[in-house]
Amino acid sequence: MNSIEPRKIIKFGNSSYVISLPISWIKENNLNKGDLVYLQKNSSNEITILPTQNNNHQEKERKLLINLDGKDFDTYRREINSAYINGYDLIMLKGKTLKPKIRQIKRVVEFLTGLSIINHGNEGVLLKDILSYDKLPPKELVSRINIILNTMFNHLKDALKTKKFNKGYNEIKTLDIEINKNYILIWKLMKKHNLNTNHNQEYIYNLWWLAMNQEYIGDELKRFARGLTKVNFSNKEYRLLLKITEEAEKSYKEAILALDKKDIKLALNLAKKPLIKTYQKILGGNKNIILDNLCDRFKTISRHIHYIIKIAIY
Repeated sequence: MNSIEPRKIIKFGNSSYVISLPISWIKENNLNKGDLVYLQKNSSNEITILPTQNNNHQEKERKLLINLDGKDFDTYRREINSAYINGYDLIMLKGKTLKPKIRQIKRVVEFLTGLSIINHGNEGVLLKDILSYDKLPPKELVSRINIILNTMFNHLKDALKTKKFNKGYNEIKTLDIEINKNYILIWKLMKKHNLNTNHNQEYIYNLWWLAMNQEYIGDELKRFARGLTKVNFSNKEYRLLLKITEEAEKSYKEAILALDKKDIKLALNLAKKPLIKTYQKILGGNKNIILDNLCDRFKTISRHIHYIIKIAIY
């Protein structure tokens, strides 16, 4: 509709006036009864009617159909995760073998923030992303992961001091789940923001890279805590493990500080004294192979702390 069409103003109540909208314009913009439109007034006192708040076309819901037949749990879990991360609003799951998989599907959905099962039956399961991402800054999620990691370090130190390893492991395992949920959400937001040229692409990428390394650190802390529930060490060896944990925590916090403060000098100094050398010094002449294997977890943690330091440098 390119021509100018006259429309009659109709009085509505005591304080408003209404005009009718052309049916062709309604159809072109996929509008229905009850949808919102936006009025934009310019400097010439003209009003433009917009079908969405920020642009001249309505963003359609993205939909994806996933057939679960012939697929094991890990395969369709990855497909659902991929659809979620890549911004699909509606995910329809179908298949002849769907019913016995409902419980597993619910397990997958629990890990994906904002994704809900809104309908399920013999014909399929409909998942809908109900979270408003515009008000969810990625940096806030990264800060949340940082708080969780600090809590994990505290639980691990407490477990080594009190020898309550099962309790410590269960607490750390629960926290690791929260880290994973936040990391997947950050990954999703990175994909979303990369499509929006108004965002600083390097900034968004660095946040995702930071979150990924934090997620790896959380995984290794969980595995270390699990290892403590399966073996016994001497009091001297437990003190060594506590010392290594404290050094890892210190190194991680210094890396985050350098990044937050944009302190390149501090980051360069941290890069000169890698954590792996500190571990080797603490272990010294240790001949316990089991202890050495368990401490390999901290070698991996050291590597990911180093990657965080590199973000601060570059």
